Amino acid sequence: MTESEFVVHVLANRTNAEILARLPALACATEGIDRFLMRNAMVGIKPNGPDFDVYAPHGFGDIAAKVVRPNKTANFQAARYREKAARWKALWPSLTVLSANDA
Repeated sequence: MTESEFVVHVLANRTNAEILARLPALACATEGIDRFLMRNAMVGIKPNGPDFDVYAPHGFGDIAAKVVRPNKTANFQAARYREKAARWKALWPSLTVLSANDA
């Protein structure tokens, strides 16, 4: 990482921290999952004895269809969504990335 990339990274993290500081504290992990930028990333799995509890508030349809859709919450940042979606698209070209304006 170059020095200028590091500065951009630090400033982006500071901006994210300032936004997060204005949000209510999380009472549980599912509240954090509800704040994820993309709906297809909103999946949590935790052990429950011999089984597992799965939390997927929007289901698995977008994952199966390879669709990246914004999750419009109080902490949503369109620029951050576009950045992350572009990175994912570069890794997995078959993804369909919906605009940050789509719900």
